[in-house]
Amino acid sequence: MNPFFQFDEKIENAAEKALQMCAGHFAEIERVKEYNQQKMLKAFQQYGVSESMFAGTTGYGFDDRGRDTLDKIYAYAFDAEDALARHNFMSGTHTLTVALFGMLRPGDEMLCVTGTPYDTIQPVIGITECSGSLKDFGVRYSEIALKADGSVDLEAVGEAVAEKRPKMVYIQRSKGYATRPSLRIKEIKEICDVVKSASPETIIMLDNCYGEFTEIETPMNVGVDIMAGSMIKNAVHQDDGMLGFQQGTGKEPKESQPTLYDKIPDFDDFGIGCFLLCGSEVYKLSPGEQGLGAKKMQQIKK
Repeated sequence: MNPFFQFDEKIENAAEKALQMCAGHFAEIERVKEYNQQKMLKAFQQYGVSESMFAGTTGYGFDDRGRDTLDKIYAYAFDAEDALARHNFMSGTHTLTVALFGMLRPGDEMLCVTGTPYDTIQPVIGITECSGSLKDFGVRYSEIALKADGSVDLEAVGEAVAEKRPKMVYIQRSKGYATRPSLRIKEIKEICDVVKSASPETIIMLDNCYGEFTEIETPMNVGVDIMAGSMIKNAVHQDDGMLGFQQGTGKEPKESQPTLYDKIPDFDDFGIGCFLLCGSEVYKLSPGEQGLGAKKMQQIKK
């Protein structure tokens, strides 16, 4: 019974039925959330996150324990050999750009197998005119259109990869601004299997925007060689849309500002420290040997 509003009984019954129909999906979301939460806590435990990692550094920043540990935590979370989590990456598009320019050289070919990528990356590739694009530097680009239902044309992918032997196959996981379905791990694995069977030396790069922590399996475990993207969607996401290590954090969360300022900010950027501190505090509540959760459980038993 709702004490605040008077709803028609038919509406309440319909709402209850809808919740029952969605119960399985909600349960799966909770299962994935619980798994990834425990995985992150294990990462903090394994790499010994401590208060000393929150201190600032000067000069060249060599041996920045907080930064190096954050990289290890993200590598652990995404089952990767290594990771870079930097406030210097101003956006997901910037991160993708750094990865593309870091791997592709004049004469190389980039083959996108998920149709035309979304608009912000098009000038980087040279699909739309932009001075300094990959196209300007002699990197060739081609793409494979999606099927009518929005799925990847695996047969066409296999034929194109076998014929072109591209330096890179590029996968955009999210639908972006299109209406096609976003890719799940199952579909990503199918693409990787087709590409590697036709050209084992081809690099498979994944734009993983919106894909972080949405499933238990990770792209790095199904054949993806490198993935990049924006963390503002799913990782360290605050209510105001700000992100700990990628966007500036002010004296208080309510004073958060983006990293592109129209004037010199009057605060330091403690983004990495905020992220690590949050994790370490949550870890203290975990039921591990050192966690407060374990101590509370012992008290309850007593």
